[in-house]
Amino acid sequence: MTDTLPRVAPGARQERRRRKALRRRLGMGGAVALPLVILSIVLIAGLGGGDADPTPIPVGDGAEGGQITYLMVGTRADETTGAADWITLLAVDREGTRPVTLFVPTSTLTEIPGFGFDAVGKALALGRLPLEEVTVENLLGITIDHTMIVSEQLISRLVDLAGGIEVDVPERLLAPSGPNRLVPVFEKGKQRLDGSRAVRYLQFEGEGGELERAVRAQQVWEGIYRRFEGEKAADLKRIMTSLLTSSPVTDAPPEDAGAFFGAFAAVGEDDRSYRTLPVEAVGGGGAEDAFRVQQTRLDELVRSLLAESLPPDGPGRGARVQILNGNGQPEVGLAVADLLIPSGFRIADTGNASSFEFVRTRIVVYREADIPIAQRIRALLGVGTIELSRTQQSIVDVTVVVGRDFVAKQS
Repeated sequence: MTDTLPRVAPGARQERRRRKALRRRLGMGGAVALPLVILSIVLIAGLGGGDADPTPIPVGDGAEGGQITYLMVGTRADETTGAADWITLLAVDREGTRPVTLFVPTSTLTEIPGFGFDAVGKALALGRLPLEEVTVENLLGITIDHTMIVSEQLISRLVDLAGGIEVDVPERLLAPSGPNRLVPVFEKGKQRLDGSRAVRYLQFEGEGGELERAVRAQQVWEGIYRRFEGEKAADLKRIMTSLLTSSPVTDAPPEDAGAFFGAFAAVGEDDRSYRTLPVEAVGGGGAEDAFRVQQTRLDELVRSLLAESLPPDGPGRGARVQILNGNGQPEVGLAVADLLIPSGFRIADTGNASSFEFVRTRIVVYREADIPIAQRIRALLGVGTIELSRTQQSIVDVTVVVGRDFVAKQS
């Protein structure tokens, strides 16, 4: 059995955040840049080797505390907007136990740092994977260790390499075929699916919308894990390592990512936890609904299943921050959010200041008791003058007007 990873020292943690921030900045350069950056990271990090363990133990740079997290962002070939098709957070402890899967509806409304209030799945189209990651971190209030783009082709290949999977379809699924005609796509009952059929099952959009899709996603992942339970988990590790090496879509070394998924299969079905982000529909009902988070329930879920991925305690953890662009530099709100969110700040609003002529960054608090929060923000940004406003503010705890000094420091 491989030894579990030690805790990452605070200095190493900050260095990891700097590396992730660099990847995000590089990822903003253009649609072609991100795959090249990920390719370089995976090839450099994946030079190591070693025999597969009978029970894979998840490893990686991000094993702070006792939990490792991966954000999986699904894409599909016919999605022309560039938005995410599905979003799922996976977490497991360093011993390879207590695996957690959290489905995040892409239509969940949240603050996309630097772009305003919108559906969380649109972050992928607005700023690619780096923006999607920081948006989900802000939504959940946790630190995400690794990210992974999951195409429909990757899912299909994985299912085929597993020899197909079995799912129990709860009801007959019908799809339109021409005007006023519905045809059965999946019959009710147990069915064996190959890769292409598994993808079709995942992507099927019925009247229940994304919440029903989450149920089908759980069936597909369980179907995969059941093929590799117990000692066969090492086979899943090898398959995933091979897939991710030949098609680098993650910032983690392929073997580490393979071990991560192997750990999910190694435990019994009863030990795998599945949850859907607690949301309520905003709209008239049906598949086109947007969702808003039920914050109290989300906080409870994070405390019970993801507590070890919470940012460290300190001034400002949980404080609501407004970021205003006072210099005109594109995506400066995201750059600020990327520095604040890992320390526990929650970005509640982003937008433009009254002008783009602010030379110095202003950090405004509305209560004298919140001055330590402003001091923490100044330390993280490396710039800023602290001001105490007498204006009452109930939406945010602090406002950051980003000046030219921040841009100069980042260049």
